Amino acid sequence: MSSQSVLVRYFEALKAAIVFLERAVVARDQGPWGARPHDILGAVMSVNLSRLENATSAFALQARYQDRFRIDLDESGFPVLQEIMALSEAQSQAAERLKALPDPSTIKRKMIDQMLSARKKPQALQKQMAERLFYQELRRVAASDGTFPAFTPPKTIRISKNPKNDRPYYVVYWSSYDGTANLPLLYTMVVEDSSKDVAEDRAAKVFNEAIRPPSGKPVRSKAEQGMDGLPNKEISAEFTRFLEANSSYSLTLTTIGTALDQAFDNLHPKQLRRFVLGPFYAGGITKHNELVQGLLDKVDSSADSWLLTWTMQELFSESEKPGQRRFWSQSPPEQIFHINTDDIDCVQQGVSAVEYHALVPHAAYQAVYASGKAGEVFGRYQCSIVSEDDIIRQV
Repeated sequence: MSSQSVLVRYFEALKAAIVFLERAVVARDQGPWGARPHDILGAVMSVNLSRLENATSAFALQARYQDRFRIDLDESGFPVLQEIMALSEAQSQAAERLKALPDPSTIKRKMIDQMLSARKKPQALQKQMAERLFYQELRRVAASDGTFPAFTPPKTIRISKNPKNDRPYYVVYWSSYDGTANLPLLYTMVVEDSSKDVAEDRAAKVFNEAIRPPSGKPVRSKAEQGMDGLPNKEISAEFTRFLEANSSYSLTLTTIGTALDQAFDNLHPKQLRRFVLGPFYAGGITKHNELVQGLLDKVDSSADSWLLTWTMQELFSESEKPGQRRFWSQSPPEQIFHINTDDIDCVQQGVSAVEYHALVPHAAYQAVYASGKAGEVFGRYQCSIVSEDDIIRQV
């Protein structure tokens, strides 16, 4: 893509989709995952969507001075991985770059002088101002959640104990940006720990100390986002390396869960969820579905000419095969994962359950509905509509 106006329009549409999805998550009673049972998912989604929103805001500013940007127009509708990695690099260099750029008042003064004296549009200075705003935005968001990186190391957001076997279990989340599919992926996992060195509530103590100051109430941001890695520090670093190497979209959840079960004798994955954000469709820009694109192109306002889909995949262990002790060797417990053989999608994706969701502005939904192709477009998707008063409801 080379047109700045098209890039700006694309990022405005993508940011709107992410913002509205964040609102759907916050309004859990109306959101795609219901209310109380998924409070943890809401917290995890909010953190990651905030990072994705920050990235999109920064990209929109970058598009005002850089007229080339790589987007996967034919498949995902999201920026390619290389742009995500370049943004992370730019974020690390933001402070140095801001020192090298003139301050805003100087740039504005030069712009006024050029317009008055030369009577022409100060395009070079406008790009310089946009570049400064871009790095200022990166510096601003670095103080909070930052931007969405290629891989976010795991955090433990909850810890409890299984009363049946006295094992502590951790609720862990992490994210990755798949470089082949060019899709943001969010993961959550419930995993039990049978290590001897976390017995007698040692893991709970480590977790509580990580999210609480030496005295006083829990730190709100840490309590909501969790602690870095696992409470079991003996295997935390190795666990992080495993996830970084095994979080690609091409791997089924069964493959990931089985590999984890085999790689760690004392970690027992009980539930694994993956949220696949995308594809994203933007009217007049993306190209990966002729039917959807044709209908979106009929929407009058470009601000409403988009559609965001996402998928939730889930895998859970239905039982555990006990480990065996022999005279010369022993084998660890083994998880038996449930695959829903009654659902062809579950069989193909190697999961226990799968849900399809779509988020669409009211004007775009009307265009699809008026075409008589709503069933063909949305199919099994649970559709959430963004109405004029910014309320998201399930349809």
